[in-house]
Amino acid sequence: MIYSDCFIFGGSENIIENLLKSDSLTNKYNMVFYYAFNKRYKETVGKKFPSFSNVHSVQILSAYNKWGYEKQLKKRKSFFVKLYIHTRYFISLIFQKAGFYSAYNFLKLYKLFKNESPDILYINNGGYPGAQSCRMAVLSAKKSGIKNIIFNVNNLALPQKGIIDKWLDKKIDSTVKIFITASKAAKEKLIEQRRFTFSKCINIPNTILKEKEICSRSIESSLKREFKVRSDEIVLGAAGLLTTRKGFDILIEAVHHLVKKKIVFKLFIFGEGEKRVYLENKIKDNGLTKTVILPGYKNNILQYMKDFDVFICPSVNSEDFPYVILEAMLLGKPVIGTSVAGIPEQIIDRYNGFIVAPGNAELLANAMFEMISDRKLIQTMGDNSYKRYVENFSYGNIINRYDQLFNLVTNKTTSF
Repeated sequence: MIYSDCFIFGGSENIIENLLKSDSLTNKYNMVFYYAFNKRYKETVGKKFPSFSNVHSVQILSAYNKWGYEKQLKKRKSFFVKLYIHTRYFISLIFQKAGFYSAYNFLKLYKLFKNESPDILYINNGGYPGAQSCRMAVLSAKKSGIKNIIFNVNNLALPQKGIIDKWLDKKIDSTVKIFITASKAAKEKLIEQRRFTFSKCINIPNTILKEKEICSRSIESSLKREFKVRSDEIVLGAAGLLTTRKGFDILIEAVHHLVKKKIVFKLFIFGEGEKRVYLENKIKDNGLTKTVILPGYKNNILQYMKDFDVFICPSVNSEDFPYVILEAMLLGKPVIGTSVAGIPEQIIDRYNGFIVAPGNAELLANAMFEMISDRKLIQTMGDNSYKRYVENFSYGNIINRYDQLFNLVTNKTTSF
């Protein structure tokens, strides 16, 4: 049984799709997926699993996330509607701080787990502490008699806060059999910040479900045709949520350094987010409107990434093991990334790309200049990216590791 609580079906949920769509796992295990209900998440789940009967929602109490709360406010002009949104948000926070949400969720999940009685409970958490209901799920599962609990953490853990936080972590550590992180960096942070037992924490990298489709070369390229890119222009690309932690403002500063060198190139940053207007103004203020393009969010992003010569991930924090880098590697693209979380575990510096310090536009510009000045280097590093993906992060190998893990927690094997 898989349980997840997230306000969107985003990057941290990809592992759920990888597990549920694995023929080798679904033929061996009866898999069921429960998620904390919200309308946006349900719509995506419906598209991802249109014919999967074992997908269900569960009504959980959650405080409004700050991003969603601010987004609602921006949409409304009426004073009274805004007052209602403010009031509803702060009342939910008061009830959450008072423990009412935790108590309700504990009982709700206890009933669910007692009825289902899974052999293995796999809890998927966006970060740590992450969703409140994911931690409550551990306590509910223990009370309902579930012995094999796996807890997946998809980001760098935050420090403990207060006595209750420390007490809860101690309970979770004593109950959970295995903690999984995608990156070694996240594993180390989980042990350091939350003091979980070292031997219980393991690392299983992320992987790409559609790798066969990507490797078949059947994806039709769209970017150069749609944006009329000249054949002599180097195409640099990035993709992600347009938010501060992704570091796209630093990338734009790096481009500002590069244009002085009179190299012919274009940078495309795909995605949407609350920083879009800020980035647009930064592009305009630096005279980069003909060099840096923000095409927005694209469902078929791989069709655009296929035309990239170089992929860039300038993240400054709050990353783990970015799927988008794996996609770029599978497409045979060299990658320039930062020394944040698991990014250096994907990119070997000067083998399949470059690693630079986060937040440093000058160092990023230097790496970009070295890359785009040498088309042979781009080709060599791109080939190495593909090779590194196949050897270390292929779908079959990663799914096999999950199968070994499930055998381990049910005592069918003694090693992982």
